[in-house]
Amino acid sequence: MRVSSGLGVLGVSAVGLDVHVPLSLRSTPQSESLGRLLASLPSPSSSPSPLPKDSLSFWSLFGFSSPPPSLQRSVLRPLETAIFSELKARLDSSPLSSASFSACLAPSSRAWLLALPSPSLSLSDREFCLASRLRLGLPPSDTLPRVCRCSARMDDPAHFLSCLLLRPLARVRHDRLVRSLATLIQRAGGAAYVEPRYLEDKRPDIHAFFPDDRVMLDVCVSHPSSPSRLSLAPGYALRYRENAKIAAYSSLAKDSGCRFVPFAFESFGSLGPAGVAFLRDLESYAKESFLPFHFYSSFSSLAVLLQKGNAEMLAQGVVMVSKSVIQ
Repeated sequence: MRVSSGLGVLGVSAVGLDVHVPLSLRSTPQSESLGRLLASLPSPSSSPSPLPKDSLSFWSLFGFSSPPPSLQRSVLRPLETAIFSELKARLDSSPLSSASFSACLAPSSRAWLLALPSPSLSLSDREFCLASRLRLGLPPSDTLPRVCRCSARMDDPAHFLSCLLLRPLARVRHDRLVRSLATLIQRAGGAAYVEPRYLEDKRPDIHAFFPDDRVMLDVCVSHPSSPSRLSLAPGYALRYRENAKIAAYSSLAKDSGCRFVPFAFESFGSLGPAGVAFLRDLESYAKESFLPFHFYSSFSSLAVLLQKGNAEMLAQGVVMVSKSVIQ
């Protein structure tokens, strides 16, 4: 096999020096424009193991000798950075795509993907499929009509998460998160009282009591790509919901001698700073009482439960519009 030192090619051509290049390297997209990629790597003065600056020297050197440590990372990081920048620039032209993309960039949005499955913490194949399509920006089905039964255009692949006709399922998703959070509070050694939904006056979802702390919490799920959120800056939908909850309940909590915590999720999985801080507090309270409580497993359980609720809404939305098309 012969290697070309020219830029903008696959790094393999019919002219050059004979080098034994594995087929796996010649067939991967990472081999494309290898010369240009190598030229963009750090200079020898800033790199402990300088790399060749052209594809011919690269294959000639590493085709016969052991590569230095972190060679793959050094070669692929500039390529991945360039791909990411190109994708972000393309999505920034669409407020809808930019909002979804920014939500998925939050580190906590992938907690449900990193959770270890267990009998009480798992997603069915259907739920995982729908949650994955949501994260990838794909509609829950490939055969959806252009207009929902609520008369809204389904430009957003995750339209069903903000569909007015699926509000009952959104309440079910909310209530399950509230019950699960109340259970976590009890596991950390606290007492939790969940407000009944039938009460008409404004009340937070949970009253939590600890030996040295009293907390009111209100749980909410914000969908950053819903029409009412697209006017916000990317990544601000979660903060917007937290601020709205603080404005609504902080005075009530103060009058009751409590502190208020807005426990706000984004539909893509991220949890607001106030919610993260409260889970850290629970971990601290549990440690003081010698109780087993782990922040990551607790957050993962909530993240998985959120995606289960999302999947149910998406699945029922597909059924709803499919029936309307048949009729």
